[in-house]
Amino acid sequence: MAKAQDYLAQVRKWVQKNPWQSGALLCAALCLWFAITGFDLYGQNKTERDAIKARDNAVNAIAPLSKSLVAKMQEAQKQIGPLAFETEHDSIKSTFKNAIKNADAVEIHRVGLEAAYNNMAKFGAGKLAVLEAGLYGQQVAFRIISVSGKQRLALVSLIGSGVNELLVYVQVPLTGIDQAMNQDMPQNGYLALRQDRVDLLPHGDASLASTAESNAVAIAQTPWRVV
Repeated sequence: MAKAQDYLAQVRKWVQKNPWQSGALLCAALCLWFAITGFDLYGQNKTERDAIKARDNAVNAIAPLSKSLVAKMQEAQKQIGPLAFETEHDSIKSTFKNAIKNADAVEIHRVGLEAAYNNMAKFGAGKLAVLEAGLYGQQVAFRIISVSGKQRLALVSLIGSGVNELLVYVQVPLTGIDQAMNQDMPQNGYLALRQDRVDLLPHGDASLASTAESNAVAIAQTPWRVV
């Protein structure tokens, strides 16, 4: 303790005898501190800027993809006309396959969805959910669902009218959306396509998922947010 007090006393004497040198040392120390702090803040801000850029790039890439698919479904819907129930199912399927070239499945379902409700486990909860969503109005319903362990984009259009109503289910790979989400990310960043409370196609530090909603950006006219 005595040695420490002697050392402090010597320092005070030196400062008193050398005020200009003491001021210069203090300024140098402050400059070094500000430089270190500024560098750290720049690093934090750069991480945030890179994460925001990746998120915005994903939103800007996915939005036109979803709009294009919906427009193609609507165009096929118009081509079928009001008497869908009396039209050959093969013809309906062909119309939608021609509209969406990369579809890997096109199915026709009665609006009662009896086959789905009678064997829901085999039919699939995700598939049933998007078909049920397609029952309301003339808008195209779509969601990402799991099919045999693989993620697929499912789209549903309601065609016909009255007793002639049918649901057309179209299933496509996630290739374009997956590519849109494959952005350059900082090591301590996180990016995912959030559907309801589920994160799809996640990239980055998964430990940040719980706080990512505060920076989420909704993709207009879709059930998705990019977080």
